[in-house]
Amino acid sequence: MQGFMAPPGHSGFLAKKLFETGGKIQWGAIAHIEPQGGGPTGGHTHPEDHLFLVIHGTATICLAGEEVQVGENQAFFVEGGTLHSIWNRTGESITVVKISTTGERAVTL
Repeated sequence: MQGFMAPPGHSGFLAKKLFETGGKIQWGAIAHIEPQGGGPTGGHTHPEDHLFLVIHGTATICLAGEEVQVGENQAFFVEGGTLHSIWNRTGESITVVKISTTGERAVTL
């Protein structure tokens, strides 16, 4: 559980920052992606940043020719302006939460 820590005054509780202050959450969504599903085909860009939180399964985040596997209970930050898409390359459905923000910059996860 690299990067997790117990906040002061907590017991049996580990936490890890997902992003820093200073930005604004634009919107969020939960997605259920079927096996071999995802998108958009060819990827897309936009000015807002995305924070993907994989709740169940393993997601594949495609970034301008690079593929990153993001496992269950892991998060991945995509900076605005980056060509990206998200796919399920597994044989079971996956669940992903996406939070779109402006003005944020990644914390190493």
